[in-house]
Amino acid sequence: MTDIVTAGGTQHHLRRSLAIAAGTTLLSATTFVGTAAGQDAIGCGDVITEDTTLAADIGPCPGDGLIVEADGVTLDLGGHTITGDPNARRAPDKAGILLYRVSGVTVTNGTVANFDGGVVVRGGAENTIRKVTASDNVNYRVLTGRDSTLDDIDRETGPFCDYGDGIAVFNSSGNSVEQNNVTGNGPYGGISLIEDSDDNVVAKNKILDNDVLNANPDGEITVCGGPPGNMSEGRLSMTIGVKIEGPGSDRNVVEGNQVRNASMAGVGVVGQLTDGPQSSDNVVRNNRISDTARSTQGDPEKEGRAHSHGIALMRSSASPSAEGTLIEGNNSSRNLGNGVYLDSRETLSGTTVRGNVVNNNGLDGIGVEGPGDPDGPSNVLTGNRGHGNGDRAEQVNEEYRFAGHGGVDGYDPTGCDGFDWSRNRFGSVNHECVATDGTGRVGGPGRSGDAPGGR
Repeated sequence: MTDIVTAGGTQHHLRRSLAIAAGTTLLSATTFVGTAAGQDAIGCGDVITEDTTLAADIGPCPGDGLIVEADGVTLDLGGHTITGDPNARRAPDKAGILLYRVSGVTVTNGTVANFDGGVVVRGGAENTIRKVTASDNVNYRVLTGRDSTLDDIDRETGPFCDYGDGIAVFNSSGNSVEQNNVTGNGPYGGISLIEDSDDNVVAKNKILDNDVLNANPDGEITVCGGPPGNMSEGRLSMTIGVKIEGPGSDRNVVEGNQVRNASMAGVGVVGQLTDGPQSSDNVVRNNRISDTARSTQGDPEKEGRAHSHGIALMRSSASPSAEGTLIEGNNSSRNLGNGVYLDSRETLSGTTVRGNVVNNNGLDGIGVEGPGDPDGPSNVLTGNRGHGNGDRAEQVNEEYRFAGHGGVDGYDPTGCDGFDWSRNRFGSVNHECVATDGTGRVGGPGRSGDAPGGR
């Protein structure tokens, strides 16, 4: 049985893992587990229908690791690892642990590594994923180059990428994803809530170094997220720490997580590539987010370099961004782009950004994108503090396809159409409507003057 390389989230480390695995004879490992019915043999691809505790590692698996198809069971990994074969051709994509249309299942206490997706929930409801390490789960097209371009697949039918996450929830509600370690996954997300996934809680996870770009070993953009040059279908291929992808993922809570060195955003509410409803009434609260794009910023030509923010509400060409989002009490600092970024070029309403700390980000502490709402402010930004932002604004604006961002603590190019700035404490702003001291006015563009707590 092979040792699993779990440390290091970059593609460099992942490819090093590939080299190690390539020289190893693959064994579809079978082990014994304790179940309610006694000692039963279990191996790669087996179906779990009762309470199960692993007694040893499983893998490397060329396909799915384990598949849960019964409600209410507990799968205890017993501190062991389920590992995939990173060199296998896995079309359709494969998961380390697949929860298929089940409810009330608990998965806990072990590691899932080197699959297309680590733990994948498809349908069902009210499952719990706790104290799992999901490491280096990267879609095989990115790792191997197989089926990665339009020359390799059918242009109309694919197969395109379905998985590329540490933990992914598809069309499932009321799940709890807590106290997990999620590292080195992509090119979609560390933890992702996809399609109609409502009322889920993502809390107290360590989500580190999910920094995989959507490129095969030859540096070509892959078909993940849809055919290159026609990104109008499939999933949005940008590795985000916690990704509320939708469309129509509502009332989810992302709280108390540590998110560091994602490639595209620490926490993102994004518009899906396929047409669909907004994702509404989500909460992003009390997270610590830092160093977004720390390890990927050296290559601005890679796909998706336009966003490298701590927290981002982003639209796509087919879907609006978000409605009714609460962003509260987060510390989002030292990111390449903005600490908090709000894209209002399509529809952005009912957003509250309250009580956040945004320091030392490369562009703006909190920045919005126009044109805003001429009918009046429907988004409130209040009680936030920031200083030292904008130290890389010239570089980021030039190299990463931003245009005109100010490199200040509070940035609004709309004249505050659609945005009410009040009681913030910033050291620098770009417009008098961006209040820093509770008065609603700061006396003109540029420095805000005396901003207690903003320095």
